[in-house]
Amino acid sequence: MSKTLEQVVEDIKSIKGESDIYTAVVEAFGDYEFEGVTDIILSSPEEMNSFRPGEGVRSAYANHKDAPIVKFILTGGEDVYSVSDAWEV
Repeated sequence: MSKTLEQVVEDIKSIKGESDIYTAVVEAFGDYEFEGVTDIILSSPEEMNSFRPGEGVRSAYANHKDAPIVKFILTGGEDVYSVSDAWEV
């Protein structure tokens, strides 16, 4: 059985002290799938379909036009990031 979106959100919330935040978020999705799609996209608000690390709200979702979106808040800097909150949109 694949991971639920609720489990993904909890795993993203638990990310602390990561230098490669992109990989950490993708790994938090684990075996989650939406209608068979497992490819995960991360984006920044200023550039849809592009991800830049840094403080602020970011998005992650399965690469499907109807997939639910997980928003998360990055904190930190100096190449070490943590997630302070995450939720499904």
